Amino acid sequence: MTDVSIQTGVLVRANPAVELEDRKFFQIALYGDKLRLIRIVDGSSSTVETEVKNYSKDTYYNLKVIVNKENIKIYFENELMIERDYPDNKITSGSIALSSFGDYTYFDDIVVTTP
Repeated sequence: MTDVSIQTGVLVRANPAVELEDRKFFQIALYGDKLRLIRIVDGSSSTVETEVKNYSKDTYYNLKVIVNKENIKIYFENELMIERDYPDNKITSGSIALSSFGDYTYFDDIVVTTP
């Protein structure tokens, strides 16, 4: 069983703010045996998740995130796992950030491109 108290991932289009209700970003996270897409806008969140089979600690994995206008695609080990459209498109730009909670996480070969 995978430890669900451990979460690791990446934030895209991150717009940090002092006040929680002003923060906007997408978080792509591995949490237990789930791959999650979490959208934070104006202090509220929505989550889409899918099961990741054969996921284990102490193993490197390939995670690819493509954000194009209102569409976001998440690939795990080169397999499209989540695709979602956000027609209201409230998160149009921002930075990336890496996240880890509950354990050590190693990130390698990070590439950011723009169209």
